[in-house]
Amino acid sequence: MSNKQEKACEHCGNLFLPRSPTSKHCSFRCQCLHRKKRGIINCSFCNKPFEVKKYLLERDRKHYCSKKCFLNDVVTKESRLCQFCGRKFQIHGYLSNNQTKGKYCTLSCYQAALPQKISLTCENCGCKFEVQPWRFKRGNIRFCSRKCRVLKINKSCLVCGKLFSGRPSELKDRKYCSRECMAKSNLKGKVKKCLVCHKDFYLPAYLTRREKFGKYCSNQCKAMAKRKRYQLTCPTCNSKFSIVAYRIHAGRRYCSHNCYLNSKEPSSIEIKLYGFLTNLRIEYKPQYQIERWTVDAYIPVQKLVVEADGKYWHNSVQSRNRDALKNNYLTKNGYNIVRLKEEAFITGSYKRILFGILYHSIKSENFRDVDLSTNTSAKDNDYFIGIATDGIVT
Repeated sequence: MSNKQEKACEHCGNLFLPRSPTSKHCSFRCQCLHRKKRGIINCSFCNKPFEVKKYLLERDRKHYCSKKCFLNDVVTKESRLCQFCGRKFQIHGYLSNNQTKGKYCTLSCYQAALPQKISLTCENCGCKFEVQPWRFKRGNIRFCSRKCRVLKINKSCLVCGKLFSGRPSELKDRKYCSRECMAKSNLKGKVKKCLVCHKDFYLPAYLTRREKFGKYCSNQCKAMAKRKRYQLTCPTCNSKFSIVAYRIHAGRRYCSHNCYLNSKEPSSIEIKLYGFLTNLRIEYKPQYQIERWTVDAYIPVQKLVVEADGKYWHNSVQSRNRDALKNNYLTKNGYNIVRLKEEAFITGSYKRILFGILYHSIKSENFRDVDLSTNTSAKDNDYFIGIATDGIVT
């Protein structure tokens, strides 16, 4: 059994078991309602009656009706002489160590003791006005009022004579209405014509050397140029095709990737490869398109793909991953692939590699025309052979 004794609630009078020896109320609701009760008591300094919460009356201390009565009764006071009028006045003790406060008896004495105001001239209307020294030290006091600070004035352009408006502070050193007029008077920049709206616009000197700038006068014209389409003629197949303007600026001239590859000049190792296949008198197709992939040479007789991989374009990690994807796709779709590295072309071993693969497709009367002379024998790192999943097609 618990040793707790029942208590009577101070608000409602009901008996309850207290949680602690200091508990006075049976619930939180009774506690809040008891705190809201108010009583009347006299001020300890001026004896003026005022209302306070009832629970504060139970505390053994002095009660004051205002902060002024509290300061007059509790805080000590110190007598001083006003530095302006010389009259004696009292301050609270907590202000005795304060060097900025407690010097003047009233606000009028404080304002009269301030240093003389500084007279200035408004930059807009030209009238004179006075400011306090502390405001003058902050700087940027140039106008007599907010109206003069916001007011705009007109000024004429030195080139075209047009009027342009602005604040006096903005037009102080400004001489031209636009960048185009400034360009006409200053040869450092250039005036160019917009490709869309055909208006003249000014291009600063530091942007004249950059090719991507100086084509459009605004971002709106630039967006319109991207949506606008033009008719071009392919230089390879002479067919007409439509193209967006920004692709023309990027350098596109062909209707398709196949036409671009047909117009492209072959590399030095591709020239060697095509020359050797021509000497074998075997049918092949250079720069042949297989779905999304383009191969250097395709031999339909054996369904064989021959790739000439140079060091510069096929030595990075990204190019190796792309070549691996290409090999997987071709072998899964029934194509055989041979990749010849640049070292094979330097040593001349590519001839023996291709001759060994294409031996059955070469006619016997063409053997005497084939030159298989090499500087060194072929190494395993010089080539790669990928066989189709359904076997070699002959």
